[in-house]
Amino acid sequence: MAGAREAVVVGGGIGGLVAARVLADHFERVTLLEQDEVTADTEYHSGVPQARHPHALLARGAEVLERLFPGLGAELDRLGVPSGDQAQKTRLRMVTGWAPEGVLGLTIRCFTRVCLETCLRRRVLALPRVRLRAGARVDDLCFDEAGLRVTGVRVGSEVVAADFVVVAAGRHAKLRDRLAAAGFDVPEDLVVNGGLSYSTRLYHVPPGARRDWIATAQGTHAPVVRRGGAVFAVEADRWQICLIGSGGEPTPTDQDGFLAYARSLDNPLIAQCVEQGVPAGELYRVVGLGNRWTPFHRMSRWPRRLAALGDVVCSFNPVYGQGMTVAALEAEELGGLLSRSTDLDALGWRFQRRAARVLRLPWRMATSADLGWTATRSGPAARLVRWYLDRMIEVLPGDLAVYRRFFQVAQMVKGPSALFDPRVVAKVLAGPR
Repeated sequence: MAGAREAVVVGGGIGGLVAARVLADHFERVTLLEQDEVTADTEYHSGVPQARHPHALLARGAEVLERLFPGLGAELDRLGVPSGDQAQKTRLRMVTGWAPEGVLGLTIRCFTRVCLETCLRRRVLALPRVRLRAGARVDDLCFDEAGLRVTGVRVGSEVVAADFVVVAAGRHAKLRDRLAAAGFDVPEDLVVNGGLSYSTRLYHVPPGARRDWIATAQGTHAPVVRRGGAVFAVEADRWQICLIGSGGEPTPTDQDGFLAYARSLDNPLIAQCVEQGVPAGELYRVVGLGNRWTPFHRMSRWPRRLAALGDVVCSFNPVYGQGMTVAALEAEELGGLLSRSTDLDALGWRFQRRAARVLRLPWRMATSADLGWTATRSGPAARLVRWYLDRMIEVLPGDLAVYRRFFQVAQMVKGPSALFDPRVVAKVLAGPR
């Protein structure tokens, strides 16, 4: 892009890494500002406390990341990341029964967040146009004299100038406050809080305890099934075991409570893994991870030469595994806009509207379920979606074809219209066999 010399990305998590990857195709230099002291090989760091807990990469997200980082899937395989067909290699206990086994045509990979993030960071930092500034906490945005165009960011007393700035600093970023302080009118956040709690621990898989599945889970279901959990076979021959509480249900903070909670679930495989596994780390708990969308696309004015993506725009209840996929899709949209336009002043506003389109499906999927945990009265459309999905869940255990359609949408490889195919609707309305 002619004249596009310097880009700055605020945040070195997965959102920031995929943003830096696409910007490197269009700018002479991309500076990645990360508040934590990280290197190419850093695993856990304090700025991403949820990294200790399970992260899922949906099938659509895996496709996008493979395009952005060719050979990523093969690299994960070499690192010992388990993979397989979702229906063949998972054992899912739903509120209505066990999910059917068969072939879905959807591949899942089970890994820790740090495994994927480290792979991406190494690849991004190997790009000659990208440089990392670790330990750089961004204090504010810098504007031109008219207060309309972003000219860089301030790190302490230093101004880091840029022709374009992307903020991807996660769900705790203060972008809304910074824009409001600069005189921009930011709409109120959309919030649906499912009262989620996670407790997670890594375990070594003992000899002879391996299973013919790579993931097993039990979901929660509003408003009555508040407890759930999951076991993922991850790299380095470990189990990542997570216990889930929804609707304000607290998850345990000690090992005895961890085992008791697992035994209270209807999926006995989870408790078996807790009993047989050898702890490989501490027990970690996190709360307050609800759904929040700051609708930047609805602003009457948007700062020129600024874009925001990832959790800083919309963060989800992580139990649905949408966050990393959404960040990858948004980065791909940003790259497409950069390929088609040389107008950096208008680029950010166009991108926010594109990002909003990406967000509509995952937001509806997550919030239609989580509204059941809240006292908020939903609109007719949301109530209809919830009613239909509840009826579909009754059918899923006995119908592999409907189960396939459901997860094609959940994995974002198909749009929601796939759930309303006449053959699917007929089965849903007829009820379980």
